[in-house]
Amino acid sequence: MNKNFITIKGKRYEGEIFIEKDADSTWNLLLQIATDDGLGSVIYTSDDEWKTWNRKEK
Repeated sequence: MNKNFITIKGKRYEGEIFIEKDADSTWNLLLQIATDDGLGSVIYTSDDEWKTWNRKEK
């Protein structure tokens, strides 16, 4: 299995990024990062072709 790494503010984390466009033409970006405390995830959405992103509340 390949490991994917993401660098945020100079620290390397194991994680993945998924981007998809839904039926409403809204882009969804899912960021998952493994930390010492477990797996964290956050979802951002954009409905203006990536000009602005909004964090989606869980």
